[in-house]
Amino acid sequence: MWACGTIGYIGLIVPYFMRCMIGNRPRLLILGSILWGGGLLMLAKVISAKINEPVGLPVTPVLACIGVPFLIFMVWREWKRFDC
Repeated sequence: MWACGTIGYIGLIVPYFMRCMIGNRPRLLILGSILWGGGLLMLAKVISAKINEPVGLPVTPVLACIGVPFLIFMVWREWKRFDC
């Protein structure tokens, strides 16, 4: 179960990002989430391989550096939307 942590993290971030971009159209949302999720994971893998060239770096810290600011932005945006 511990091995799916980064994939689950992408599963939280990417669909919300896609909903912000294309709206709430299910077919486009699913297709866009699949493509952007795979692209984000590949981008994180390439970055993690290039940081420490001969050895590499795990993908999880790179995904955290990419995703945590966006997650904070999402929470802040929802908080501002429901703030009275």
